[in-house]
Amino acid sequence: MTNTDLLHRFVGEWTTEATHPMFPGTIVRGTATLAWLEGEKFLIWRARTDHPKFPHSISILGDTERDREEGAASSELTMSYFDSRGVYRSFRASIDGETLELVREAPGFSQRMLYTLSSDGRTIDGKTQLRREAAWEDDLMITFRRSEQ
Repeated sequence: MTNTDLLHRFVGEWTTEATHPMFPGTIVRGTATLAWLEGEKFLIWRARTDHPKFPHSISILGDTERDREEGAASSELTMSYFDSRGVYRSFRASIDGETLELVREAPGFSQRMLYTLSSDGRTIDGKTQLRREAAWEDDLMITFRRSEQ
C-alpha cells in the first residue's frame, strides 16, 4: 500500500479532547478536519480548540518529491505545520497502517507525535512528546473521535 492509501483512513471530521501537563485537570475540546487537496496528493489537516491558550492550526501532509528537475527524484512523507501564533514547523512522517508518526529534530525543541487509528477507524489516540536534554517527556495527549455523518 502507498502512503496515500494508508492516509485515506484518517480522512474525515473529528471531535477532539486533549490534556496537557501545563494545564492539569483541564480537558481541551476541539475539532479536526482531515481532507484531501484536489488530486489526493496532500492531506490538509485543520484543527481548532475551545481553549484560548491553544492555537488553531493547519498542516499539509503528503509525499514530497525532491530534486525532480534534476532527474534524481526521491520521495518522503513530510508534514508542514502552521498555527495561529505564527509558528511554522516541519516534520518527517511515516505511516504503517494504523500508526502515523511525526518527528521533528531541532536544536532546543525536538518533538515526536504518534497517532494510532483504532481497528474500526472511529478513534485516534495521539501522544506528543518533547525531548528535553537526552530524554523524551510526554506532552499533549489527544483523542480524536470520528464525527457521525
